[in-house]
Amino acid sequence: MINDRAGISRGLVTITLIVSALISAETSAKTTDMPLARPVDYQTNQATEPSSRLKQLYSAHQQARVQNLKPVKASNIKVDDQYPSKLEALHDKGIKQAAEAAIRLAQYYAEQQKWTLAESFMGEALQLQPDNIVYLKMAAQFAYDQKNYGQAEKLILKAMQQVQQLPEFKPQQLLNLQDNLAIIYTVKGQYQNAQKELQQTLQVRYQTLGETHPDIAKNLIKLGIINALQKELEKAEDQLSSALSMLQPEEKNNADLIAYVKRNLGEIKRTRSQLDAAGVTLQ
Repeated sequence: MINDRAGISRGLVTITLIVSALISAETSAKTTDMPLARPVDYQTNQATEPSSRLKQLYSAHQQARVQNLKPVKASNIKVDDQYPSKLEALHDKGIKQAAEAAIRLAQYYAEQQKWTLAESFMGEALQLQPDNIVYLKMAAQFAYDQKNYGQAEKLILKAMQQVQQLPEFKPQQLLNLQDNLAIIYTVKGQYQNAQKELQQTLQVRYQTLGETHPDIAKNLIKLGIINALQKELEKAEDQLSSALSMLQPEEKNNADLIAYVKRNLGEIKRTRSQLDAAGVTLQ
């Protein structure tokens, strides 16, 4: 018999909520993935009032769309051996302008919580440049924030494919996307898929960063969380303890993360102690 069912239950419920705090911290730390910041003027690089910037974006957006719809006049370009490539360059430039305007409008409306407009412009940006990795990541973050986890998963997977096809492939870009994919799998309850992604990123980071790098610690924390969610409390405790030992030498720089790990380690240890005292084995 379990002597303190309520206490044990509270502990397990707390463990299941750990992931939400981790996701929140992970999302805020990756502002480059979905930078919903105040609009910035291209010329001065200074933040502007949304109303004036919005007018600029509408104007740029409409002009670019017109450029894309109208055929390029041959009279404006010298006819030579490079004539087709020059036309293609102009066409691409117009598409990029329109896509950038659309994505910034999506950001603006997301800030205003006007989700229908934001989604519409986000979709238009992806229609114009469907293989743009930055746009794919931003759209995935938008879908995630709207709890559309299936769509977020599809967008992240497509971004991963595009990263792997880059002429100058950078493994770190792929690792960050896999981290995001693991978070999506976790909130969907697909823990084995999440573990698979995190185990892969952990091995690559061990090989490239060494065994004590802070990114290794973060990887172990995520794996620990997933093991806790699967009631593998011993594994979770071991992984969080290892992460803590890596973070403590730089305690000043990792104060918040250390406090987070200690808090959850304490919860896991308390729950394990109650289960052991009650003679209960989680399955």
